[in-house]
Amino acid sequence: MDANVEVKVYKRRFLMLFLSIMNTGLIEFQASMYTSIASVIHDFYSISYVIVMFTSTIFTITFVFLCYLTLRSMTKYGLRHAYVIASFFSALGASVKCLGPSQHNFLIIMSGQFIVAIGKCFIATSTPMLVANWFKSDESATVIGIEVGTLMLAGMVTFWLPSLLFKESDVRIADHLKLINMIVVFLTTTCFVLMVCSIEEKPKLPPTLSQKRKVEQTEKLPLKALLKNRDYVLFSMSLILSLTFDTTLGTLLNQIIYSTFQRASLVETIIGTLLMGFGFVGSICIPIILDKFKKFKLITYIIFSLAVTLFSLIHTCIWLKQEVLLYVVFAFFGFFFYGRYGVLVDIVTEVTYPYPQNIVFGIQSFIKCILTAFSVPALSSLIDHFGINFAFFFLNSLLALSFLLLIFAKWDLKRNKEESRDLVSEDESVTEEIGP
Repeated sequence: MDANVEVKVYKRRFLMLFLSIMNTGLIEFQASMYTSIASVIHDFYSISYVIVMFTSTIFTITFVFLCYLTLRSMTKYGLRHAYVIASFFSALGASVKCLGPSQHNFLIIMSGQFIVAIGKCFIATSTPMLVANWFKSDESATVIGIEVGTLMLAGMVTFWLPSLLFKESDVRIADHLKLINMIVVFLTTTCFVLMVCSIEEKPKLPPTLSQKRKVEQTEKLPLKALLKNRDYVLFSMSLILSLTFDTTLGTLLNQIIYSTFQRASLVETIIGTLLMGFGFVGSICIPIILDKFKKFKLITYIIFSLAVTLFSLIHTCIWLKQEVLLYVVFAFFGFFFYGRYGVLVDIVTEVTYPYPQNIVFGIQSFIKCILTAFSVPALSSLIDHFGINFAFFFLNSLLALSFLLLIFAKWDLKRNKEESRDLVSEDESVTEEIGP
């Protein structure tokens, strides 16, 4: 039966990917912008660091309350609906924040962040679904890596802000905040228009036979069986802990640096650029290696062990205040840590085949948001009162546990087995479309 099913990959998939990463990157920039200049916001609005952290944690809190509705919406109405709504809320929230750059209008900033956070809820699990609908399986890890790389670039830009703009009086700070918001409004509005005009739900023909079977089997899959899948539970917990670590570190990095170094603005800019820049490279290079060789277990063990070791060295370098060595270690850590995401997401997709990704990754996102909603303000308060060592102990524990969980997995790669069977039993011909 499957031998008669035509499959096809379309060049239009690259446009879908571009629109996705543009939308995701702009939302991520808005989520992390204020915490990357936490010391400036702290002084300008006369608020505590814990309150500043809520400009970021509001995204996780919002998802906890809206995840069921937004995931149901994606299931019922599809990807196009989710992308258009997300880009609309992103542009609307950015527009609201243009009214907020004065010392008595912090609530307007929070209102704008909340609106953007609503939009982000609609695309929390969109990338794996985009990959499944449009891309071949040997492209999946690379595409996810490109998406993660976009987040790294957005984060890197936010780390340039302390050194490039915020060095002058309160009046100039207000002007700089307004300028940034106006640029973001222009970009998010452009993104919304492009989404409305160009985004598509899925191609006419599936990219692989395994995706075709997956669509046919989706309605028969009970959630209870997914939650009993040992590999899903272990890999999901590892991914959840990694995401919690990433969100917490990114949110608190400004506070950690400013509580340790005298030249904090310059140090933060260099560290953020190296962390995100090398993270961008790693998030693309490591998934490409995985897609080429399919050595899931070996590659995962190597990058996880190196990430744990390098982060321990980061703590040591900060404790000894060795700036140059700290820059080097942060660069290598970024490469291996952010290279893990494409690998982990691809493995979760493998072990949960043929379950739909919005359910698989929606559960993970919900738990991760609960954890970060508590961890970020709690650690920020600990840093204020007791210094950075407690925060590093917590972060080291998260990272080490995310690695240890993988040891107990069975590594039952179901999608890989399905496609290997196709290669042996069927003559699958995947044609590349000629022209756009």
